[in-house]
Amino acid sequence: MSRTSSMGILKALGLAAGIHVLLFIPVHPLEDPEGGINMDVPATRYQAGGHTAFPMSGPGVRTVSSPVLFSLPSSIGFSREFLGDRIQTPRFDPGSGKPERFLDVQGMHRRNELNSSELMLTTSIGSGPGVPDDIYRAAPEKTAARRVSIAPELKSRVVGGIVLPAELNQDVSKPWAVRAEVSISEQGVVQHVFLEKPLDSAPLNRSVLKMLYGLNFSAGKPVEGIVEIYSPETQPAPESVSDAEEGK
Repeated sequence: MSRTSSMGILKALGLAAGIHVLLFIPVHPLEDPEGGINMDVPATRYQAGGHTAFPMSGPGVRTVSSPVLFSLPSSIGFSREFLGDRIQTPRFDPGSGKPERFLDVQGMHRRNELNSSELMLTTSIGSGPGVPDDIYRAAPEKTAARRVSIAPELKSRVVGGIVLPAELNQDVSKPWAVRAEVSISEQGVVQHVFLEKPLDSAPLNRSVLKMLYGLNFSAGKPVEGIVEIYSPETQPAPESVSDAEEGK
């Protein structure tokens, strides 16, 4: 055996012995260079709405205030524990039940007073005018106003006619017209009023709503129809003194 071969064998034996020794050297966790204590792997948690369940500072703490920073769907956000498969996330199983469910709706009943919080009004110009707490009730002996055009499906079921309030009977210098869609229930109660063409005057719109919500209808199937209300005839503006003198 040559000298070169002997040296190669010795180097191989030394390398094998070194690797064997390294296998038995224990590996300790990371230590804090300042305190000299063992540090656990930090886990990111979601701190919601100023809640103090989790500490906001200290070693091993990674607390965030936004759920968008979560990168894995675990209960505590991203964590090295998730990579070790030590956190089990639930899987969604729709099961064999119905895919949808309808909530029970309280039945409508006839009443003489309206609760503003239970009504919804919309107009073509955005938010609707305030809902009136008081309503107009037409006297049974009154006939329908000539300045009101009502759809046949509503006219055949109206009870007591339609009486325009005083606010809608004022003399005007510029004619106006309002168009509204009225929905009534099986009990004959006005459920919704949609002003397709509201007026520029908020007080007049309010008067129209008060009148329409106060109408009485006979019981029957739910129906919708159009109601149009027109202003009184336009009154001519009074002549001035100079105009009167010129006409003489």
